[in-house]
Amino acid sequence: MMIGIVTGCLLVVGITAIWFSPLRPYLLQVYSALDRYKFVCRVEQLFDESLSSGEDRFFQVQMIGRIPTTEDGVDTDAQLEILDITEGRLNPQQVLSADEHYRSDENAQFYFIKHNGIVPEKNSVLARWTTVVQFPCHVLRFSHRGRRKLMFCVTVIEAESGRKLVTDQKTVEYVYCSDGYREVHTRRHDILRSCVELAAFSLGETPPFSSDIKALWQEWIHQKSDISMPPEEAKAMVETIESTYFTGTAKEPSEVLLAYGQSTDSFLALELALQTVAFNRTVAAEIFNRLSQVSKMLDIRHDRFLTIAQKILLASECHIEKPSCLLGIAPEMDEESFRKRLNEEYRKWNARVTHPDAQIRCQADRILTLIAEIRTQRLQSCS
Repeated sequence: MMIGIVTGCLLVVGITAIWFSPLRPYLLQVYSALDRYKFVCRVEQLFDESLSSGEDRFFQVQMIGRIPTTEDGVDTDAQLEILDITEGRLNPQQVLSADEHYRSDENAQFYFIKHNGIVPEKNSVLARWTTVVQFPCHVLRFSHRGRRKLMFCVTVIEAESGRKLVTDQKTVEYVYCSDGYREVHTRRHDILRSCVELAAFSLGETPPFSSDIKALWQEWIHQKSDISMPPEEAKAMVETIESTYFTGTAKEPSEVLLAYGQSTDSFLALELALQTVAFNRTVAAEIFNRLSQVSKMLDIRHDRFLTIAQKILLASECHIEKPSCLLGIAPEMDEESFRKRLNEEYRKWNARVTHPDAQIRCQADRILTLIAEIRTQRLQSCS
């Protein structure tokens, strides 16, 4: 009798010690693995041949098993989250969604939740596989291109309190064929840097650049970055450009823009270069030639270059040393070509002197004055 009592006490003490020891999670895991109704999820990739390539693959996420509740009639939601654990579980990367139906209101990270229904009794069991969600693979965005290791986490939560009732995870592999968002972000930084380098080239100056010019570049970078770049990061980029800048050609930065940028990025670079030289108050003939060189290296047609240059330079208070260049007039032009070109510009800008936009009216007045001065100078040189 005494032996039985001692044995029972030792057993209680032993179970209590284990329960409050680090072994508790492992014992619970072993116990749950032995549960024939254990809550589990599964992830499958489906194909729909009726859809076009790139949009024909889907992820189907399902769940089955016991949903433990503290009372009967608990209303529940089912939640799905996805993490990219290619670089390890300790360094998970966010998986983004291009579809607002599969993300929260706070950010673009993938997130899905739906009403799961009422669990009628404590520890009720889903006896059949139930689909949590089926969504197209092409809405997902990953940090990098290539083979990715994804962890799908399905959680049933109490609708009223948000308390997690049960969860399970499954890991699958997926090949992502597009550029990752981190790669795109890095490439965007290279594009913005190239734009500023072309603006620096257009100035025709050696560092250090003025604080006003650098402030202009920093604000421009902050505005044009795909993910709003902090001011200190934009400042660091400008300082790096200034410290590594050398008076060379526009070849390398223009090649980066043509290789990685979109067509609009070339025009953004040209606009920044024009804004930079206009900010410097005087546009010498040499500076205008540099701007023209930048436009050629960016494969921008000369007529488009002149249109953009007129719009930006005439809207500023800068002095244009050789205004005939702004109208596309070259010194080697014969008399007929000169008159034809000047008449084209006159008709274009004369039609804008009554424009409802005051800025455009001001530009028109200024360029018509320039046209009159160029005509007078031409007549004097010919007489």
